[in-house]
Amino acid sequence: MCFRAIHGGGVHGGGHHGGGGCNNGNHNTPSCGHNGCSPTRCSHGGGHYNPWTPCTSSKFLAIKQQIAYESNSIHRLEVAMRLIKRHHYTTQQASQIVVLFNNSIHRLEVAKEIYLFTCDKHNFHNIVRNQFSNSVQRMDLYAYMDCH
Repeated sequence: MCFRAIHGGGVHGGGHHGGGGCNNGNHNTPSCGHNGCSPTRCSHGGGHYNPWTPCTSSKFLAIKQQIAYESNSIHRLEVAMRLIKRHHYTTQQASQIVVLFNNSIHRLEVAKEIYLFTCDKHNFHNIVRNQFSNSVQRMDLYAYMDCH
C-alpha cells in the first residue's frame, strides 16, 4: 500500500528497501535511510559505501545466467526474487532481467522488485514502455513506481 501526502508542491511517500529512501519526496535519498548520507556516499558508521553502485558486468552476467538457467517459471521467479535483492542495477540491466520472463504476471513482479534496486530510476519508464504491452500492467507499474 502506498501512503502519499502532498506538502508544499512535493510528494512525500513510501520508503525504499532497508527502511529508507524516498521518505521525504527526494527520490535520490540513500537506501540506508540515514538522513546524513547522500546517494553517493553513506557516512553512517564511518563508511564510504555507495548504496547505489550497480553490480559489475561480470556479476550481472552470472546473475542473469542463474535466472535464465531455471526452466520452470515458478523456480525462475523464486531465484530472481532472491538474487535481485543482493545488488543494485542499471535500468539496462534491469530490462535484461525482466525479459527473461514470458509470463506477464511474473514479469510485472520482477519489474517491481528490481525497481527498488535500480540506480537510475529516472530511466525505468523505458522498461515500462518497452516490456509491458498490457495497459493495465503499465498503469500498475507506474503507480508502484510513484509510491516507491
